[in-house]
Amino acid sequence: MPNNTTGGAKIVCTITNTPFPKTATVTLYKQVTDANGNNPTPASGWTLGAATTATTGTVTASPTGTTAVTGANGATAPWTLTFGSVASRASVAVSETQQTGYTFKSGICTMTPVTGPPTTYTLTSAAVFSVPNIAGGSSVVCTYVNQPSAATISWQKVDSAATAHSLSGSVWTLKGPGASGPTLTVSDCVATPCTSTNDTDSRAGFLSVAGLAWGTYTLTETRAPAGYVLDSTPRTVTVSGTALTVNLGAIKNTQQSVPVIPLTGGFGADAYLIAGGLSTAIALGLVSLHFWRRRRPSETP
Repeated sequence: MPNNTTGGAKIVCTITNTPFPKTATVTLYKQVTDANGNNPTPASGWTLGAATTATTGTVTASPTGTTAVTGANGATAPWTLTFGSVASRASVAVSETQQTGYTFKSGICTMTPVTGPPTTYTLTSAAVFSVPNIAGGSSVVCTYVNQPSAATISWQKVDSAATAHSLSGSVWTLKGPGASGPTLTVSDCVATPCTSTNDTDSRAGFLSVAGLAWGTYTLTETRAPAGYVLDSTPRTVTVSGTALTVNLGAIKNTQQSVPVIPLTGGFGADAYLIAGGLSTAIALGLVSLHFWRRRRPSETP
């Protein structure tokens, strides 16, 4: 209070208090990358968990359920934590439920208090992780990122007349996923290491393409094994999180038939036989003429 006031002066002091926040929020997000682990995008339909425990005082979570499903924006509806006093504190155990065909890639949680800098926690797995020391006014945001597992398509080339006989040397195209997907040329690899063939199976007649994104592919033979008829039938195959490895089994090729030269009619076997006979006769005539000319000067009249 100033000490230079005069008698009769009035001093008015106003003290304003701001209620300390009694609530905090917890929101979880889900993202999924492409097959190469890049370009994360929001993912719906994933179950994420947040279980609240009071570590000091009392805390009530709403909704009371400890799991929620992500929506179209990849987020759960937030949990609201209500603290019984300014001194109350809580920890929240966050987690995600893995889906078939995916692997955990990364995760992060950020706890931002009402005052002071945020604290960031790195998640190393989908297992339960506890975010500590949450007070009223804080917000907790966690993001889980998963990567779809790569798929594999396999098949085998066999002789239609002897299916135990694998055929080497075939070449294929594999287009996808979908009609707009790229086209791979797949050549039968017959020696380790398999390089520049897109075939990861070094056994002759066995073909396998790995590292594929999910979707529908079209497989077409473009070169048959030597001596066999090309089977250009397009074959469609779909790979997904629940069908990561698809084996098309044995694909048969028919051996080419040996062309038969006709015995009569047209320019066939008779023409070849006549031509051969004439050639032989001419050759014999030339030989006889040669010897006759050599002997003639030595003959006595």
